[in-house]
Amino acid sequence: MVGRKRLAIVGGIDVRFFDKDYHDSKLSDEEMDKRYDLYNIYINHILPDLKFPERELTRINFHDAKIIKIKKIKRNITIQSMIGDLQNGYQYLKICLLGGKINKKIKAFNCLDAEFEICGNQLFLHFITDGLEEIDISFERVIYILMREITERKYFSKKI
Repeated sequence: MVGRKRLAIVGGIDVRFFDKDYHDSKLSDEEMDKRYDLYNIYINHILPDLKFPERELTRINFHDAKIIKIKKIKRNITIQSMIGDLQNGYQYLKICLLGGKINKKIKAFNCLDAEFEICGNQLFLHFITDGLEEIDISFERVIYILMREITERKYFSKKI
């Protein structure tokens, strides 16, 4: 559960903080708050070890994001999504990751949450879908992050 060490580098890795239990109302409010706080402590602990693009990736809020496409081309993985909310506005987001591997083929999904992890020289982006599936991407580094503002109407017009 929370805080356990990873033994595998790629494939089948469970989401550490924001897992199925976190989103399936199986935890008390106190446990949910504890996991949220622990994740923020973890991110603040690893930030000094990250390069600028990876630090920026940790700041992206994937809560309720629409992942439009995850595409693997040779050694890279590209993630296209729409993120945002009424308070902060909506953005189209495209991320390209070098040396990417994904644990399962999936094209589009609604994302409940995501978390970033570093394990040795390997970086991870873990998504949990609205169907409570865990999607794990391992990668070496972020090549680029592109973001542009979109309208609320465009965000809600895209069905996943």
